[in-house]
Amino acid sequence: MDFLVLGTLDDPHVARVSKALDSRGLVCECLDYNNPSTEITLLQHPGNDEIAILINGSRVGKGTLIWNRLKLYVGSPFYFRQDIESENINAKRAQEFRANEWRAMCQLIMNVYAKNVINNPFTIGHMNKVFQQAVANYIGLPIPKTIVTNVKEDAETFVKMSDGVISKCFSGGQVAAKRGEYPEYYGLMTMPISISDIKNAKVEQIRSCPHLFQTEIKKKYELRIVIVGDEIFAFRINSQDKAYTVHDWRYGNYTLKFELVDIPHDIADQLFSFMKL
Repeated sequence: MDFLVLGTLDDPHVARVSKALDSRGLVCECLDYNNPSTEITLLQHPGNDEIAILINGSRVGKGTLIWNRLKLYVGSPFYFRQDIESENINAKRAQEFRANEWRAMCQLIMNVYAKNVINNPFTIGHMNKVFQQAVANYIGLPIPKTIVTNVKEDAETFVKMSDGVISKCFSGGQVAAKRGEYPEYYGLMTMPISISDIKNAKVEQIRSCPHLFQTEIKKKYELRIVIVGDEIFAFRINSQDKAYTVHDWRYGNYTLKFELVDIPHDIADQLFSFMKL
């Protein structure tokens, strides 16, 4: 098995990635809790440190890359398909019990193959933007001036003193809609902020939660870089080619092309140092 997805093919992102991997001749399995034909077997023998895990008859190996895309929680659009009536308490408890068992299995897989996991829960806590910037700054990578605040006066001062400011989601998360709700997600994309935006905002709006503001970096293009072990893959995104992706390339997620490119060795070395900290 080359690739294992911890999630469900009901998730369109999982379905798209799985299809792309299959088209390239890679063996890709999905531990799909919503598919009644999904089979998993784990074997552990006394005196043997190895845990053998088979998914749909295919064995998870030491070189298997694992993508944690698990969204198995109440309220998620990718929770169990079966809707349980609110008054059926026992059925709801049984459903959540099943969810606990699936989550425990996925957690075990991530524990056993920790170095192979993308979005490992043990490292997700390090995904905070400001924390990552502190690490990047420590190893010599340039970072933008940043403020996180819920104080209107502080935000206004920051914008006045900066030559262009953007705001983005501090947590990096989105609120997923429940099944059948629209819009599908509620979140904040990267957007430019002017002094009038801050002045026109009510004090209680800014006070409602922390807001992240940064000095804007004028881009020629963007790079999305993936590191797997001692290999580095850099993808160029020409986000400045379209007006609607100038500030956030994700608006063109289905229209922009990703081009595999090389990056300077000194930057690659800094990124490897970043991953080790």
